[in-house]
Amino acid sequence: MGFILNTSFQPTSGFLNLNVSTAPTGYSVNYAIVGGGGGGGGNWGGGGGAGQVVQSITTLQSNTLYVVNVGDGAIGTNVHNNLQGKSSSFAGVTAIGGGSGGNGRNGYTNGNNGGSGGGACSGYSLNLTNTLTSYGGTATSGYAGGDSIAPRISGGGGGAGSIGGSGTLTGSGNGGAGIAITITGYSAGTFAGGGGGGAGQAYTAGNGGSGGGGNGAVGVSANGGNATANTGSGGGGGGWYEGVGGSGGSGIVILSIPTANYSGDAYVNGGVIDNSVWTKTTSGSNTILTFLKSSIYQSGSSANNAFNINSLVVGGGGGGSDDNASGGGSGGYVVSKNIVTVPGIVFTINVGIGGSATQWNTNNGNNNVSSESTSGQPSTISFYRTITANGGASGLTNVNLGGYGGGNVNPPTNDPDPNSSPNPIDGGIGIVSSITGVPTYYAGGGSGNNFDTGGTPSPGAGLIGQGGGGGVHGNVNYAQNGQNGVVILSIPTSKYTGITTGNPAVTTDGAGNTILTYNNSGTYTS
Repeated sequence: MGFILNTSFQPTSGFLNLNVSTAPTGYSVNYAIVGGGGGGGGNWGGGGGAGQVVQSITTLQSNTLYVVNVGDGAIGTNVHNNLQGKSSSFAGVTAIGGGSGGNGRNGYTNGNNGGSGGGACSGYSLNLTNTLTSYGGTATSGYAGGDSIAPRISGGGGGAGSIGGSGTLTGSGNGGAGIAITITGYSAGTFAGGGGGGAGQAYTAGNGGSGGGGNGAVGVSANGGNATANTGSGGGGGGWYEGVGGSGGSGIVILSIPTANYSGDAYVNGGVIDNSVWTKTTSGSNTILTFLKSSIYQSGSSANNAFNINSLVVGGGGGGSDDNASGGGSGGYVVSKNIVTVPGIVFTINVGIGGSATQWNTNNGNNNVSSESTSGQPSTISFYRTITANGGASGLTNVNLGGYGGGNVNPPTNDPDPNSSPNPIDGGIGIVSSITGVPTYYAGGGSGNNFDTGGTPSPGAGLIGQGGGGGVHGNVNYAQNGQNGVVILSIPTSKYTGITTGNPAVTTDGAGNTILTYNNSGTYTS
């Protein structure tokens, strides 16, 4: 119905007053949002906690763009213990990520807080008479992680349906149970289970909770199990002596939209059908959209105004190493992606800087390395999801190789006889792209070098994101820093807004596209 008819009789005026007003433009949508799961801790680590689960009803406005954010699970580790799964969100509602399990490298460690809490860690200790207790992390709306009561025995991560199990004298705690999600009659499955706690030899590791929680590991250097993707469940704790915790599962967003109000497939994910991003089914009079990755949804029946932006993202090159025989740095990774967007999306650009070369201390007659070479930093584009090109690896001392070119795609040139003279090593060739309208190489490998032999090695083609050349300190041919990365956007000129920060270079490619080249961090609004 396109209008609401209100009638009122006016006896003094003698006529019927028809008051016609515009119908409400909103419609109700049921939703379920699950945050990313926490990672399992390492070194007899606690299980990761599940992401928060939020279910309710909201009103969507017609002709409005909504961003769907699906949070990643926390990466399992054997070093850090303060990680949390990423939050998922839709229409102003957020489900926070699960707390990661405690990590035993620093001794008895409590689990981390989150949607559900991470399990406590028993600690990296051989003292079997120690019965100190560490505690599971607290929960926002799920359940807390389990406690640890003895060496080599850890707690399970909390689930959305129950608390994580605490360790006993014989084994680590199981992950808390997940919960079943049913939305307007549609059974989506079970989600948000906690990860099982890791354990030492002769003990029992915890099992992951229902809904996809990762199992804990037992034994030397054993790694915890990863949680199931798109369940928001926690990863399993790692075994002792550098065992790595399992990664948490990514979250999920499920929408139940009255089919009469559903905008149509052309308004989901910019009209791109991609089952790795979103899926569709029906339940009664409702259309069910399940988002596995971050995306967009346009409500209402306005014209579909989605369009494509091409991107090139190059990480910073790795720094070259410098000693008697030295390797060049690797070129930064190169990522080329097509982005589906609509007007009003803000793209945040970060350009990774190149890694530093090996530094020498020559003051007061000293002749020693003051700092080793470093890897390049990643470059990113963040919008409703994130595109990342990692930085190149640093060169290795005492390795007679040129750096890999093109983001470790092309192999380096090997020195057939490291002891012959001269033996400079060329860097690997980078990757060619024509995004600017001109074929250009990016991210070549840095050249290697060998002893004091002289010679002039060549870096691989691709100066932007190129790895630094290796040096020969003995004849003062010092190593070089890696080159900075770049982010390039190719936008249809008919859609170009000119709304930028960061002073990108603006050119055209002669084929109807405006090119933005970011050598520094900045933004673009479509």
